Amino acid sequence: MSNVKEIAKQMDCLKSTIGGLQNQLPLQSSPLNNFYASDEEYKHYKRKVQDFTSTAQNLPNDHLEELILFINKGVCSYKDLISKFPYLTHSTLQLYLLNSPKLKVEPPLYSRDSLYSPFEPKNYAQCYFELVTAPNNFYAPYYFNNSDKFQLTISGLNILQRLEKENHVLKLAEESLNISKKSAQYGKIAAWLAGVALLTTIVIAILPFIF
Repeated sequence: MSNVKEIAKQMDCLKSTIGGLQNQLPLQSSPLNNFYASDEEYKHYKRKVQDFTSTAQNLPNDHLEELILFINKGVCSYKDLISKFPYLTHSTLQLYLLNSPKLKVEPPLYSRDSLYSPFEPKNYAQCYFELVTAPNNFYAPYYFNNSDKFQLTISGLNILQRLEKENHVLKLAEESLNISKKSAQYGKIAAWLAGVALLTTIVIAILPFIF
């Protein structure tokens, strides 16, 4: 970690040196203008990507489970997802997407961003979906096409397996409850029939004394 910090410090010094050299050279003739043009371009691009990712929202578990069950029915397109889940935005879906868009503009070599990414690291444990085929223009910020297709990742399949087990347990519990209810009903009927039989026996036993 100390080595990385030292490198970053040296890059800051290099950037300051470049700035000093640029001030000493005529503005139009300085070849260092290219570095600063690239720097400004990158800063503008970084803000654009950060504005996009800032709109992403974490989904509650029940929404994620619905998505997993829906995608498990078969490979589905972005158009299919939006028609079923209209709350799903481009940035939100990418929170749970295994594929990561590439940067269209790379940070300047002398900047801190070339060592430390300014963007939030992806939590791959919650990447339940992936693109079947990443498009050629898969650059951040990426807006899905209606034809983009998705499938479950290993993490998504693990969640699916848990959901299926839970559904199986619930079905067994419902079947057991239904059997218990039927048994209780049969018990009531049996008790009623036993009472009728006892009453009939008593009536038959006293009839000779009456007549």
